[in-house]
Amino acid sequence: MSAEQRPADRELTTEEAEAAFEEKTVEVIGTTEEAKVSKEARVVGEVALEKAVNEREETVRDTVRKTNVEIEEVGTKSRKSK
Repeated sequence: MSAEQRPADRELTTEEAEAAFEEKTVEVIGTTEEAKVSKEARVVGEVALEKAVNEREETVRDTVRKTNVEIEEVGTKSRKSK
């Protein structure tokens, strides 16, 4: 069974008016629907990153107040600080 609703804008005919108010029994079986909702992860885009590595040598000249140097002798694990 299906039902369809259509828009209408007209006067009721005599036959329709008589049929609308006569006694009758209508049986309808009601059913329901349940929506099943779920989420799933989807890939919608990808980004590729790449890092450009640059090496450079630079000579810096300036006056320094204090210099700390650590010296590690080859073959020993002791460090000397000067």
